[in-house]
Amino acid sequence: MKPGDLVGIILYSLILIFTIVQLIRFYIYKKINPYNLLQIQFHVLVLFFLIGRIIWLALNNVKNANALLKFILNRFAYLSFFTSFTLLVFFWAEISHGLISGANQTSLKKLKIPFFIANAVLYLYTLICAIVFDFTHSEIEDILI
Repeated sequence: MKPGDLVGIILYSLILIFTIVQLIRFYIYKKINPYNLLQIQFHVLVLFFLIGRIIWLALNNVKNANALLKFILNRFAYLSFFTSFTLLVFFWAEISHGLISGANQTSLKKLKIPFFIANAVLYLYTLICAIVFDFTHSEIEDILI
């Protein structure tokens, strides 16, 4: 195992433990309001990112690992990280809008649709790339054999 991969697995595992502890705390206290719901969503997305990265780093050191599986783990881990980041940006936009406009209700319904569309397009694009990657990868293997 390469030292960089081992260090990455260790660091991601430590962050994973802290994330799981935080999710357990949310479950124990059961204080659900819109702000805690956002925190739970953020932690779940970070959890997906960390699990994907740990498995991907572990598979990097397996000689006969499926290339498509490694591609999907790598891409979808980053997409969950991107989604968590856009979720935070959306939340900050709601807070800023509420502070500037002085409104009690800080819903920005017009921004929710682009948020979902941007994330859905990126996930769909990655899925299409994975299908194309698998198709071309199998063609290359057929040519080489």
